[in-house]
Amino acid sequence: MTQSSSGASFYAWNAVSNRQLLRWLGIDEKEFFNQLHNPLELSEDRRKIHAAYVLGRRNFWHANQCSVITSSQSAYMTLSSKFELLEQEVFVVMYLNRAHHIQGIHEIARGGISSAMVDLRLLFKPAIAYPSESIIVAHNHPSGVLRPSQEDFKLTERVVELAHMLGICVLDHLIIGPNTYYSFAEEGDLA
Repeated sequence: MTQSSSGASFYAWNAVSNRQLLRWLGIDEKEFFNQLHNPLELSEDRRKIHAAYVLGRRNFWHANQCSVITSSQSAYMTLSSKFELLEQEVFVVMYLNRAHHIQGIHEIARGGISSAMVDLRLLFKPAIAYPSESIIVAHNHPSGVLRPSQEDFKLTERVVELAHMLGICVLDHLIIGPNTYYSFAEEGDLA
């Protein structure tokens, strides 16, 4: 298989929802995700499927750990696995050096179904410690509705303002949903 065809097949598989993949395996989605918290209680077959799932996630993360971020889409591809299966809102920051190599990805806040309180001191502390030239902030909308809220716009404006004072560039704010994303930069909403 050539690299381009393997890349195309990766994106084709990535477009298939978790619900559809589980259906193909003949597994009830709700039951499967409820059992993920206790993998040792799964049947042997289900434990093998869960182990394959975990290995796949780990290998995807390892393959992208030293990535160079070239676009909002490459940032989304790197971050999307961090948001799978979450029922609450989580806010993360990707810290990048001058060449846009990932220095680290940190979870800054974990909240409820519709919000997470972001402490900006915690957001910028790793940026100063690395030191980072730029950052990409991201959070999920568990509802699947990717339209930014007024709070999302206000937070983005505040992050950009503080980053500017520290000499750090905010490249994007991504809202991540199932199999897609909203980019403040692509939509011209980055303050």
